[in-house]
Amino acid sequence: MGKATWMAGNYGIMVHFLSHIAPRSGSKKMTVDQMADQFDVKKFVCSVKQMGGKWIIFPFGQNTGHYWSYNAVIEKYHPGSCSKRDLVLELAVEAKQQGLRFIGYFPTEVDGNTPAIRDAFGWDLSADKKVFMERWTQVIRYYAEKFGTLLDGWWFDGCFNAAEKTYLRTNDWDNRRFDEESWFAAARAGNPDRITAMNKGSNRVEYVFEQEEYLPGESAGPDQKLIEKHLGGRTDHLYPWDYASREKQWHTLIWLDCFWMHCGEPGEIEPPRFSDETLFDYAKTCLDKKGGITWNVGIYEDSSLAEKTVAQIVRLKEMLEK
Repeated sequence: MGKATWMAGNYGIMVHFLSHIAPRSGSKKMTVDQMADQFDVKKFVCSVKQMGGKWIIFPFGQNTGHYWSYNAVIEKYHPGSCSKRDLVLELAVEAKQQGLRFIGYFPTEVDGNTPAIRDAFGWDLSADKKVFMERWTQVIRYYAEKFGTLLDGWWFDGCFNAAEKTYLRTNDWDNRRFDEESWFAAARAGNPDRITAMNKGSNRVEYVFEQEEYLPGESAGPDQKLIEKHLGGRTDHLYPWDYASREKQWHTLIWLDCFWMHCGEPGEIEPPRFSDETLFDYAKTCLDKKGGITWNVGIYEDSSLAEKTVAQIVRLKEMLEK
């Protein structure tokens, strides 16, 4: 398991805190800077510890054209994209002070991003994405060097064969666009012990490159209806592999309430998808086999978390401690 051993038998918490997520009630009114300014960093990290999480996965940004941490490369190509408050840096510092690991979420493509970001980084210049990848690798290196040992890992999204994804705007690109050595050199800059996972899509129990230290593991979890609908009833990908035959760290990322993020109409976040019995049995089986799990929890515009989901994970923690 190497550098990712700290994941074995533990779980962490992820949130999709992005500029377009909705409030609990009323109408969406906050600007990006207002959302960043009102984020209660200490309370959030304390909540993760209360739930028994050993790490946090938090987005630098995704497809909205906005980023929660200053990056000189982003600002060079598209000024005004980064929030004035360096929210991700403050979260990473607080996580370390409270004894947690910190993993950054970041997309490796901008196909679903704003036209301005696509143009600024040269996404549409060629199918090989050469110009884009040169610029985007610089973005990764800037964050990696800036955060140093505060950043324990990356969870990179969008490592797709685009021809398989009907929802994408363009479908002529795949992972051949990566210059593997320069990408990983950038991702590890400032912290050689940093771990990396590159996500090819949901329920894909595989790596893009052998250099990855842990499995991205995006999954719907033990949802029997989705297993029957999309996987023909197969569940082998849902559980850790035998480390005698595969040394890399097994990990899965599962959404527990809203479908990854609370967007669209304001209102209460959906209640937990799984019963305590289903969730607890699944979690214990995976953790006992030295798997790692990240639970994605719904978060509101004001940075408060879905209370019912938090309560369920607290109960999970208490069950595991017995």
